Amino acid sequence: MASSTLGRAASALLAAAAAATLAVGCTEDGPEEPDGDLPADYLYISQGAQHTEDDLSIGVGSISDGTAALHIGADDIDGTEVVKAGAGDTVEAGHRTITVHRVDEGDRSEEGVALTVDDGEEGDGGGGPEPTASEDASPRPSEDAASGDPMDDPAVFAALPGRRTTRDGVTFALGSSQDGVARLLVSAEGHEDEEIEGEAGDEIDVAGRTVGIVEVRTHSVFLKFAD
Repeated sequence: MASSTLGRAASALLAAAAAATLAVGCTEDGPEEPDGDLPADYLYISQGAQHTEDDLSIGVGSISDGTAALHIGADDIDGTEVVKAGAGDTVEAGHRTITVHRVDEGDRSEEGVALTVDDGEEGDGGGGPEPTASEDASPRPSEDAASGDPMDDPAVFAALPGRRTTRDGVTFALGSSQDGVARLLVSAEGHEDEEIEGEAGDEIDVAGRTVGIVEVRTHSVFLKFAD
């Protein structure tokens, strides 16, 4: 797909990206009949959706084999971290601790994650189960799994609606991803802001680099530097 320089469209695209962000609450879109006990303050985030509160953003990517790819961004995190987590796992995200209580897997419309967030500033916090895993068992991006998830490749990173993802000095903001086509705003020091459009398999020159589009989904796009 062709790319074009549209520096003056930057503000409009970022506004559209922010508007596209899906904040999923703990009651509106949660499971109708929860299995087992969940803490009163749990959040339920559907697959492909994103929860945003203050500076924290949690998106749920692909779900397979009882684990979900969590896309986590915050002011005290460098860029967007993607970790694999299953029920009972805890993830350290800056000063916060995220505990996964349940991962729902099945039809895409029924997939999601129930979790709680302890901001680390209120003592005992969320009332979730006490961690039982060892301290070094926090989930990390898998380098050898065979699930077919794009994030199995540690060089792949994701761009989500309403968030800026920076890798190697290049910042990506996802405007939309529909019908297999992703539209992103790309910015880098010394380069004009540039709007790009592409499909899975495309390689596009941006900000002096070559970026490959690995996969396009409804609420996310997976990218990898090809140079």
